[in-house]
Amino acid sequence: LSILRTFGLMTNLIFKRKKITIFVYSNGLLFNAPVYFFSKLFYIKIISFVPEYLENEELKSLNFIQKLTSYSFLVNYNFLNTLSDKLIVFSNFLRIEYINKGYDGRNIVVQPNLTDLSGWCDPQQVEYTIGYAGTPSIKDVIIDLLYSIKILKTERFIINARIIGDSTNNNSLIPHFQK
Repeated sequence: LSILRTFGLMTNLIFKRKKITIFVYSNGLLFNAPVYFFSKLFYIKIISFVPEYLENEELKSLNFIQKLTSYSFLVNYNFLNTLSDKLIVFSNFLRIEYINKGYDGRNIVVQPNLTDLSGWCDPQQVEYTIGYAGTPSIKDVIIDLLYSIKILKTERFIINARIIGDSTNNNSLIPHFQK
């Protein structure tokens, strides 16, 4: 039913609009395939958000149903996203991944999460604690988070980091964090 709705929506857009740009924020193959099909057929621009990455090690530990969902994600990640006119990724890690796949780096925008600092008070008056809960891995932008904290500390913000999570494949990232 979802595929039929997507086809209906795309057909409606094509005949009612002169210029169309579609922002795709979905990892679902069944939702995205019709959108990409119509975009290529009717020269519609697509900008895709790429919020995450799936490691092969993670895939091995999944059950059958989870693997099917993950393969859908991987087809979207490895094929459909590369058909986009532009990508918006949430880390430098993802940007480099797509450049290594042959995607033009000039069409990739890195938009880290939580970048609007306009609401922050005078750094001399407030102490901030930034927390991260989950598996601290490079693909989950933990390194970008630490570099961001380092930059803010050089600008005299009082910042503490709290990282809570397990190690990745029994390898601690703490030595990397100490650098």
